[in-house]
Amino acid sequence: MVFDTQSVKALCGGEERGFDGYKRVNGRKRFLLVDTLGLLLSVKVVPANTTETAAAMRGLETPCETYGGVRLAWADQGFGGAPFRTWLKDTLGWDLELTSGISKPGKSNFEVAPRRWVVERTIAWLCRYRRLLCDFERLVQVGMGWVYAAMTLLMVRRLAQ
Repeated sequence: MVFDTQSVKALCGGEERGFDGYKRVNGRKRFLLVDTLGLLLSVKVVPANTTETAAAMRGLETPCETYGGVRLAWADQGFGGAPFRTWLKDTLGWDLELTSGISKPGKSNFEVAPRRWVVERTIAWLCRYRRLLCDFERLVQVGMGWVYAAMTLLMVRRLAQ
């Protein structure tokens, strides 16, 4: 399992909005849980002012029963706190492996961060759909539905080939 968050701008009023000071975005934050191929397993939409670890705790409530065979999860440095690591181990039984930061492309020491690129690629796939570039929805459930619809369309197109 690989997980990460994406902050998106919310254009209209609605429930659960906030300001992400790190990304300077007023809107919502999507927590994405993907498998090692980058296919979406779970999504949770929270206010943008929610920390990454709090968004992960809310987003991982459902998959704890569904994905019982998982033992290892990858995430970026934003999920590196000791309380989150112990919560993940005690609640889900998962070990957490943090990926290192990505150096800038074009430099001589550029390396793709192992396993982190999987969820970043999924976020890039979702950003190909204009409806998901900004959060136009008033209700959080509708926003999550659009993410699932986009990934379903992506998988159906791959099966049709």
